[in-house]
Amino acid sequence: MADNTNIYDFANQAGEFDIEHFELLLAQGEGIDVKQQIDSIRIYEDIYAPFITGTVIFRDTLDIPSVIGRGGKDLLDISLKTKGLKDEKINRISGLFYLYKFSEREMVGHKMQKYAFHFVSIEMMFDFKRNVSRAFRGSPEEIIEKIVKKYYPETEKELNFDSSSNQIKFISNFWSPSQCINYASKTAVSSSGDASYTFFENREGFNFKTLDTMFNIDKDKPFQIFKENDFSTNIVTEGPLAGVTERDPNKDVQIVQNVRVDTVYDFIDVYSIYGLKSRMTSYDLLKKTISTKTVSARDGSRINDHPLFSKELIDSVDPLSMYIPKHYDVTDTGNVTNSKFVQSRLSDMRIINSSKIEIDVFGRTDYTVGKVIYYASNKKTSLNVQDDPDNVIDKLYSGYYLITAISHSFTRKQHLCTIELSKEGSMVK
Repeated sequence: MADNTNIYDFANQAGEFDIEHFELLLAQGEGIDVKQQIDSIRIYEDIYAPFITGTVIFRDTLDIPSVIGRGGKDLLDISLKTKGLKDEKINRISGLFYLYKFSEREMVGHKMQKYAFHFVSIEMMFDFKRNVSRAFRGSPEEIIEKIVKKYYPETEKELNFDSSSNQIKFISNFWSPSQCINYASKTAVSSSGDASYTFFENREGFNFKTLDTMFNIDKDKPFQIFKENDFSTNIVTEGPLAGVTERDPNKDVQIVQNVRVDTVYDFIDVYSIYGLKSRMTSYDLLKKTISTKTVSARDGSRINDHPLFSKELIDSVDPLSMYIPKHYDVTDTGNVTNSKFVQSRLSDMRIINSSKIEIDVFGRTDYTVGKVIYYASNKKTSLNVQDDPDNVIDKLYSGYYLITAISHSFTRKQHLCTIELSKEGSMVK
């Protein structure tokens, strides 16, 4: 498996970063550089959330809250970057964010206060302010693109959309724009029959993608390789520091400092929510007919060697029943419920969330949701030095995972990341 981390020229140690700028833009037009007041920053992304959110803790002697307006128009203009990363836009955490909440104020010294400002993508504030009452018709990605451009008029973010093959029609009953987007996502189907669409914001912009697309990578080139190992050191052999032990940040950045296993697999949970096998009974309101369809979980993995749940297990269970009426557009009598793919979507989305781990690693500003990584876990048994490396790997936990959520934590000393990883396959049969 290729190791691509050495293309990054880290300055001194993993987790180093620069705050390129951090400016408070007041509604009245004034800009205040608040970089020196920062105590810590947290920024959150989630593959099931349409917007990025965050919190910044200030240690303040300027009494910044006194100049903040109450009209929801104050902004943060930020840019943070890992030292040594290529100078590209997506390798930064940057952009404009709305301040929407001020909390946790406490006095920490003479004329010094500590408090938290909560911020969100500017599009989220537009989302809160708008109620949509109209009909939509067309392909899901066309509808979503229209919603983004119409109801988030100030956005300049990239739209990274997968094409869908179906047409939908629905009426928004005073929903927010994001609720309309969520409905369109749930009813979208690709040309290959994949219904696992999700809409989310990450470092690259707004994304409307399927699990098939996100897992479709070269297995030798995952976005990152994470592994359990000791922190690495090198001995300097030349110059005034000869003989001194120094860290190798290019390797340290791969090391998992802590891991929490949420669920390896949960057969009962997945089965009980239509994840393994379901039988849908549809009543056609127009034709006055009843039809049934049984769907099982896919019998393979998108990228790992085997599916999470064996075919033998799936075959051994009875399907759970669901009931969905078919509705039609009276103008062309087309089925607008998309009932044909409801079962496969429920199964795919349930299985991807049935095997999760959470890891703590040194941070990099290019880490973002929607990327596939490889995690190598070691067996928790006694091992000999001469053991075959393939036998050292714990194949139950190891494998290719999708980054489904991430928390970037910046302190005055370093950048750390807590990453939620999900997989829909296994390295063991």
